[in-house]
Amino acid sequence: MPAEGYRLEACGIETDVPVLKSRDGSSNPYTSYLLEHIDLDAEYYRRHFLGQEHSNYIGDVPKLGPVIISLMYRPGDKPSKAKHDQDAISEKTSEAVIQANMVNNNSVLRSKPDAKSVLQMLHRDLIPGKLRKASAEGIEQKLVTLDEVQIVTRYKFGVLYCKGNQTSEEEYFSNEHGSPGFEKFLSFLGDKIELQGWTGYAAGLDTRYGQTGKNSIFTKWRENDVMFHVSTYLPFKKEDRQQIQRKRHIGNDIVCIVFMDGEGRFNPLSVKSQFLHVFIGVQEDHTTRPGQVGYRLVLASNTGVPAFGPPLPNPPVFWDPVELHDFLLAKMINAENAAYRAPKFRKPHNRTRNAMIDEI
Repeated sequence: MPAEGYRLEACGIETDVPVLKSRDGSSNPYTSYLLEHIDLDAEYYRRHFLGQEHSNYIGDVPKLGPVIISLMYRPGDKPSKAKHDQDAISEKTSEAVIQANMVNNNSVLRSKPDAKSVLQMLHRDLIPGKLRKASAEGIEQKLVTLDEVQIVTRYKFGVLYCKGNQTSEEEYFSNEHGSPGFEKFLSFLGDKIELQGWTGYAAGLDTRYGQTGKNSIFTKWRENDVMFHVSTYLPFKKEDRQQIQRKRHIGNDIVCIVFMDGEGRFNPLSVKSQFLHVFIGVQEDHTTRPGQVGYRLVLASNTGVPAFGPPLPNPPVFWDPVELHDFLLAKMINAENAAYRAPKFRKPHNRTRNAMIDEI
């Protein structure tokens, strides 16, 4: 599975990988695995300012660029070393939240100073005269939208069925049906749902006219809705060598499971896509435990994607369907979150965010 431009994650018997322990006391270490590459400050404005009396200041400051600062005076609050969020001053830029207890000499905040004094304390390069008080209608909702633009609770992942002797995307997407083993694996990912009349998250699939197939796989994991674009469930057209309908969905996903039915190998470069950045290879294991079927995993990530967990176990074979389900969901969600930091996605995100700041 290794290819130029991709980072391989695989474990063998000789690999020393620490055993993960569950954070909630269960035997499955992945049910409570920490989700990564998430902006923990994304809901700060909603939690501490929205709907409460406060002032917003905006402006373009030399050395800092666009700055948005929200100030709130809380005369009844007592300073606390244990809970930082009791001090409700935040400076929101494209990169930082600065709380009052992170500012030097913040005792002045408890004596209700004028706004200019507070603003001068926040940053040595901050010039209060460059800021204006924002009072336009809808400003609070715009700040909430700006904060939460990168919060993702709905995910779509591809699932590509490949036979052992296949090596090209035309062959992969031309598999009209999957094997019984593939169908069994899909049952571990989530529930098989009928698309017609489906009222939940559809990930771009047609729920009215059946133009994207009859069924799909859906699951809700923690607070996240997850829909899978399954290659063999998407419409198959015999006369279409490239199977454009199938590739249109899976090729626009960021993370894709590749179910390799047989002993073949998969090359990430064989699927041409600007969006796919992480491939998770899955093969049935019939030999390690005679009479049982396990699932051996290997990952290939675009080198621009930061590392993400959970790490593959040692050996990288799963025998418990529930553990496999939770590992894959944790891995795929973390993979997509990490991929947003890759150059392909980071630059458009920054452009979107900057455009929103300019609008404010």
